[in-house]
Amino acid sequence: MRRKLAFLFVPALLAGLLVGIGSAQAHQCEQAKKNKPAECRDTEVYPDWRPNYIPLFDLPNRDDPEAGEQERYDAQRWRDECDDDDDGDGVEEQRQQCQWLYGGTSVQQYPSDDGASVSRPNELHVGYAANHCFLAEAAHDCDNHGTEDEFATHDSHGGAVYADVCLSPNPDSRLCDDGMQDTQVGVTVVDHLPCPWGCFDEYHVVRPFDTDYTTEQMADSQAAIATIPSNPEGYACGYHGCSSSPM
Repeated sequence: MRRKLAFLFVPALLAGLLVGIGSAQAHQCEQAKKNKPAECRDTEVYPDWRPNYIPLFDLPNRDDPEAGEQERYDAQRWRDECDDDDDGDGVEEQRQQCQWLYGGTSVQQYPSDDGASVSRPNELHVGYAANHCFLAEAAHDCDNHGTEDEFATHDSHGGAVYADVCLSPNPDSRLCDDGMQDTQVGVTVVDHLPCPWGCFDEYHVVRPFDTDYTTEQMADSQAAIATIPSNPEGYACGYHGCSSSPM
C-alpha cells in the first residue's frame, strides 16, 4: 500500500514544486533612511506553517522550537546553495534558482587533531532549488526584500529537490559528518499563500541508512494519517481559520 501511495505522491510533489514553488533565506531589509544604506539581515525561518499534505517522511522534529527550525532550514536548500557574491562586495545575494553538483572521494586517511585517523571526504551532493520569484517575477517581485511579513520577502518561499550521498564520516562536512546514515534524498515545497491552493509546507526526507530516523518518521506518519478523517476541513485548509497564523 505504501509503495502505491509513493508512486502517486511523488508526481504530485514534483508538480507542486514546479507550479507553486516557495521557500526562504537570503536577506530582507529595513527601509533605507535618508543618506543611510538599508539595514539587511538573513530572512528568518518562519514557524511551522501547516502539516504536510502528504503525510509521509516528514521531518521528525519539525514542531520542535529549536531542532525543528534547524531541520527546516537545512531542507530549504536555496538558503545556502543559492547564496552568491560574485562581485566580491561582501553582500550576500540570492540567485532565483540554482543547481549544484559537488563532492569528493579518497581512499586515503589523514590524522585528526587528536591523533586518530579520519577518512577524507567521500560524498556527493546534487540538487536544484529556486525561490518564489523564479517564474520571471510572475509569483513575486525578485527585488522585494521588505520586512513587513513573510509575504513581502520573496526569499521566504521556495522549493528544492536534492540528494546527499555520504560514504564515510567526515567531521568537517556540513552534511555528512555522521557518514552513511546522513545519506538522504529530499523534496521541499514552501509556499505560504492562501489555502488550499498554495499553502504548501511540504518537507519530505528519506534516509535509508538511518533506522532510528525512519522509525520516528513512520510513527509520525501514522499519527498524522489518523487525524485526517477526524478533521478533513483542517487538513485541507491547513491552519485555523485559513488565516496567516500557523497551526
